[in-house]
Amino acid sequence: MSSNSSTTIDFTVQFQLASQYLSLSLGLFLFITGIVDFTLSSQVWCKLRTVILNTISLSSFTIICLQSLDIFFCTSRSIVMRQKSSVKWARLLLVACGLVWIVHEISTMIFQDLVKAGSTYSCINTNTIYASYRSYFVVPILTVTIPMLMISILAFHIYRHLHVLTQGEQRSFSILTKQLTKMALFQIGSVLLFQAPYGISSIYSLATTYVAKTTYRQAQEKLISNFFGIYVYGIYASPFYCYCLASKRFRNQVLCVINKIRCNKQRNQVLPIMQDIIKPAGRPQTTTI
Repeated sequence: MSSNSSTTIDFTVQFQLASQYLSLSLGLFLFITGIVDFTLSSQVWCKLRTVILNTISLSSFTIICLQSLDIFFCTSRSIVMRQKSSVKWARLLLVACGLVWIVHEISTMIFQDLVKAGSTYSCINTNTIYASYRSYFVVPILTVTIPMLMISILAFHIYRHLHVLTQGEQRSFSILTKQLTKMALFQIGSVLLFQAPYGISSIYSLATTYVAKTTYRQAQEKLISNFFGIYVYGIYASPFYCYCLASKRFRNQVLCVINKIRCNKQRNQVLPIMQDIIKPAGRPQTTTI
């Protein structure tokens, strides 16, 4: 493998490790804010928290779809299709993706607010039309239906591309391209594994909104909804482990990066200098000539 490929994989490993540390820090932060809910005491945080979570969620699904599309182009037998996969277009699409969802969430910043009900405050959407838009379009369509359909169709075609290639065409693919394709397919599988149950639960909740339910049934559905609401966060925790399972070289690079970090810590460790303390033992000895 060329040095460029090695550098690319090494950068990917370090980025994934940094993402895991960031995820752990964010998880600890969300755990603390779950115990002390600042959204009920700060109007600014009530707005920002919802905007940040929505933007990250929508951006993540868009990037996964773009990644699947990129792998679809890379594995195509057509030269024209393969030429559509480029770093330049990838960067432009990533920037456009971020800008689109940031602009999209401006409405959330406007309508999300603290509302006092009795003696308690609630961080809710104050516009009924926008709340309906999020409940009936954003959640079931933008975060469930479109991403799942798109990555499922692309994954099927990627699988077909890899199996219809001749031996000569398979040799033309670099080892890096093959490994990245395998890693992407594992990630697509993890998205379907975690997102499909959440999508089914969300669609069921919307379909039975106006159905008369007993208190016991409402409690059961609430428990199931909360479970899958937490279960779906496995999408954000699984990519690193999917990459480790899919690629032996990725695993080796992870170990190399960890060893480098450990060696740097040991090299930069400051050890105390131990000085021998000589205690006087009576009078100094004199010599006579």
